[in-house]
Amino acid sequence: MANTLTASLVLDTISARVITPLGNRFAPLAAFASDFSDEQYTQGQNVRLRNATAGGTTQTNPTNWESGDSTIGNINLLVNQYSQSFQLSPRELNNGFSLKQVIDINLQNFANKVMDVAFTPCTTTNFSNITIAQSSLVYQNLQTAWAATAKSPIKNLVLDSTALSVLGPKDLYGFQLGNSKMGQGQPGFNFDGIFLNTRWTGAGTNIYGFAGGPNALAFVAGVPTMDDETKADINATAISIPLSGNGTGQAYDGQSITVVASTWLARSTRIRWCSFDVMFGAAMVDNTAAILFKSA
Repeated sequence: MANTLTASLVLDTISARVITPLGNRFAPLAAFASDFSDEQYTQGQNVRLRNATAGGTTQTNPTNWESGDSTIGNINLLVNQYSQSFQLSPRELNNGFSLKQVIDINLQNFANKVMDVAFTPCTTTNFSNITIAQSSLVYQNLQTAWAATAKSPIKNLVLDSTALSVLGPKDLYGFQLGNSKMGQGQPGFNFDGIFLNTRWTGAGTNIYGFAGGPNALAFVAGVPTMDDETKADINATAISIPLSGNGTGQAYDGQSITVVASTWLARSTRIRWCSFDVMFGAAMVDNTAAILFKSA
């Protein structure tokens, strides 16, 4: 008699597989302002993030310490539900290797969609840019980008693979040991963090890099709202994914994003369906806090 994987075993397999691949792919999100939680959102919901825009005046030799007003505005982020569904036939359910193959390709597609949404605000309309081919990028270009965003207390660098590779060490003395993990959220070239991002499809034409402060972009992420009937009919688990960027499962700066993995059985065909779901939104905050890299 053939064995089949129960819903709980499918979820266990998914959970074990999700964390490292998505943690690496989502690592660049740690370079920006974010509100990642397991809070429930509905499709098309507007979420407002607080944004302090002004503070009180610093006094000299004060006589009144009860003065000074701050201004707190808000950034509106439209949150949509992004869902990746896939199915497992009874034969695939009996084959763990096939199950992993199906999970991996769908994780890739799911991550691509989230990253496309995240970098949608990265356009030359929103931010100034440095125009240079990836293969021609040199340290002096990074100096220019750093200077352009010097007022940001934290400055991060996000680059595509070709641009990042040309900045790597040419020999043993290329750079100090402490800066030897470029692309994994580690510091280097005077930036607080350097991240590899190979997906720029959602950004503007020919964009391949970003330099600047976390306050340039804002992200919000949560989990979809489910009614009680839906919850009772499917098996779902919330998976907290550390934004590791180095395959260790250790969260970069303690940040993580929650994805809901679900599985249910089609009663007519007994095909096992699975899905990944996240509520996610992105918006530009400060167009002076970043500069983009683009090819001609």
